[in-house]
Amino acid sequence: MKTLKTLLIGMAVAPMFSACLNDDVSNAGFSQVSVTMQYANDTLGGISFASYGPWAMTQNSGAGWCKMHTMSGTGNAIYYIPVHFEQNRTGAERSAAFKINDTRTDDAYINFSLYQYATRGDGSLGNASLVSSIVGETKDAGGRIIGNSSIDITYDRVCRPLSLVIKDGEATLHNMKFTYGDSIMYVNTGSSTLSSKFGTGYQPGRLVSETDTVGYYEQLNIGSSQYAFNVEHHKSGGETTAQAILLVSQNLSPDSEHTADSVKYLHIYTDGTRYVEKMKMSYSDKSNRSQSVDANQLLLGVKECNPYMLLSLYRYARSSKMISKAATDNGSFIVETTHNQDNSVKTMVVTDKAGNKTTYTFSF
Repeated sequence: MKTLKTLLIGMAVAPMFSACLNDDVSNAGFSQVSVTMQYANDTLGGISFASYGPWAMTQNSGAGWCKMHTMSGTGNAIYYIPVHFEQNRTGAERSAAFKINDTRTDDAYINFSLYQYATRGDGSLGNASLVSSIVGETKDAGGRIIGNSSIDITYDRVCRPLSLVIKDGEATLHNMKFTYGDSIMYVNTGSSTLSSKFGTGYQPGRLVSETDTVGYYEQLNIGSSQYAFNVEHHKSGGETTAQAILLVSQNLSPDSEHTADSVKYLHIYTDGTRYVEKMKMSYSDKSNRSQSVDANQLLLGVKECNPYMLLSLYRYARSSKMISKAATDNGSFIVETTHNQDNSVKTMVVTDKAGNKTTYTFSF
């Protein structure tokens, strides 16, 4: 059998190919194939590899949802090949298998697979229903209506948010517009435009404008399965909201479920006053991944709801199960939910420490 050479590629590659390797076409073989990992709503990825000889590719599975841009090429070149994906709405991870052969000999080939996760970049399942509106009504302990709220959301074809409006009564708390470049997300809040590069799954890094900053802060890996991090929103004038989240014995791989052990919520207002809740979390067995939004972010009401986290732009802060109780030193928040046949949230009732009940009704 012919001795095959392994190529170690450590360079940037351009579409289709970027460079010739050498002129010795008597050699045969391929480098390892480098692949991108795709979330359920990712529709474009790619592979890269190097080939000594002319090659042809065959696809052994996944042809209905995974399409390679080209299936053959010449030798002595480094290739980057775009791959097109259909959105994964199966609710399960899936894979597409390929084989690349040197067309001059059966001895030179390499097998590889492309994978698409069950979850979107925001942590929801690929078949999760898109929430279009949430209507809230608050009653005091005596049953008297003392408040109402509304949330309206629109999305693009790959389930990314395009707009978000949150109202408390007649007062508009947030009116946000989202636009996307090839690799950059823009968020217009009405007073500033934040931007950030995004990766697979369209998750942004730290969103920044001249006045605002939103993102992960103070990330800490405590051992192999414990994580602590903050998601913070800093505004002009000194206003800050932050959630300090502790995950204990959790797996943060894309499709794994995880729940926060405890959350500290902090809101510093422009006048310097603070609202703080230190909460030990308990969860029901109901999913928080079967609708587009992170419904748990409504726990403290719309006034304290971080809109970026409601849309789950920072997926690790999204617990996979619905909160049932958030215990504090001076009382507890109690959460009860009903769910649709597809497991998405239908209603969510939050009873606060004063006995006020807010009922949120979700529409899709």
